[in-house]
Amino acid sequence: MKITRRAFLQGSGAVVAAGLLSAMGGTDREETAMSPPAGLSGEEAWETIRGHFDLDPQYIHLSTLLLASNPSQVREAIARYRQLLDANPALTVEEKRLELEHGVRRTAAAYLGVDFAGVALTDSTTMGLGLVYNGLQVRAEQELLTTDQDYYSTHQALRYKRRDSGATLREIPLFEKASSVSEEEIVETLIKAVRPETRLLALTWVHSKTGLKLPVRPLADELRRINAGRDEQDKVLLGIDGVHGLGVENFVMEDLGCDFFMAGAHKWLFGPRGTGIVWGKPGIRSMVNTLIPTFTPDGTWGGRMTPGGFKPFEHQWALAEAFEFHRQIGKAHIAERTHALSRQCKEGLAKMRHVTLHTPMAEALSSGIVCFDVDGHTPQQVVDRLGERGIVASVTPYSPSHARLTPSIINTPAEIDATLAAIREMG
Repeated sequence: MKITRRAFLQGSGAVVAAGLLSAMGGTDREETAMSPPAGLSGEEAWETIRGHFDLDPQYIHLSTLLLASNPSQVREAIARYRQLLDANPALTVEEKRLELEHGVRRTAAAYLGVDFAGVALTDSTTMGLGLVYNGLQVRAEQELLTTDQDYYSTHQALRYKRRDSGATLREIPLFEKASSVSEEEIVETLIKAVRPETRLLALTWVHSKTGLKLPVRPLADELRRINAGRDEQDKVLLGIDGVHGLGVENFVMEDLGCDFFMAGAHKWLFGPRGTGIVWGKPGIRSMVNTLIPTFTPDGTWGGRMTPGGFKPFEHQWALAEAFEFHRQIGKAHIAERTHALSRQCKEGLAKMRHVTLHTPMAEALSSGIVCFDVDGHTPQQVVDRLGERGIVASVTPYSPSHARLTPSIINTPAEIDATLAAIREMG
């Protein structure tokens, strides 16, 4: 018997989606034993998943990297917790807060393949960067190192740390041209920049400026060799802004090899607005001092690093459902789909003579962000022209700026084709 779209949406949602996508091939770290319902596969399966989002069908939504729509199970969780808080706010916070907060941290830890004690909850990537970089124990004679390609929040957090610690802050150029740089060049550039006084290397996994994805693991391996000859307080620590990889790439933290990972959850993970995570590696966590008092006295680093205060608890608690939504579909399936749509977008743009593609074509050096320019148009004009066709794109907030598309699992190949056709007409 066929399962209709209506029946799917009224049923167990993403749980069924896991079975649907298992028929598409590929593997994931969390295998599901479910078998696919008859009659649904390929684009039909992705269409059922799209049905969990209340997106305006009049638009093609290609700006997931800014702020994402929430799937049904996240919206339902927010509504459920809000109802509890509205009915009895004091008792709900008193009796349920720690249990639900720990549940979110455990779900995040399982998704990342790490221990619960190392996961903290924040409001955003920016908050996570501020907490870790400004809490890090750094001496005045040491150095903070970053690149000219990293995000404002990384640069500003490091400036605050320089101001308060007296340490040196150095910002280096990472490449001449993002679209043609290689993994080896990136690693060589960064390793050559490391000095005996370098204490922190603060980087971004996937750049919102060009769409470049850094080869974090090879870099971490090289840093490990450097650190082998250093005392604990002089080792180079690797901090990663991972917001544009979380919810896209099929990874666990061991795959990256970094020391700290900070990411908002309201972008590619489709989590509640105002949520994020921080993770710290065992043995390194004690090198970060707490900046904001916590309300989570559970004796763990993650509890200590979770800022206290009263907040929109219904959003924080519902974050567990966003991780579960991705787990049920399968991280491998999500990564494959996002990369396929991104590749379709890049290949189409690369064929247009009036377009300059800035994002590397290689999937090892790119993720879900695609940045480009159109001859004779400013980036804002490109975005405006697309907007006239009901296509929501964005402009990179940098100098120089570019037009930017961010395909995700809410999109279809047909939508990418329509977007490429609209850009083709600008030539």
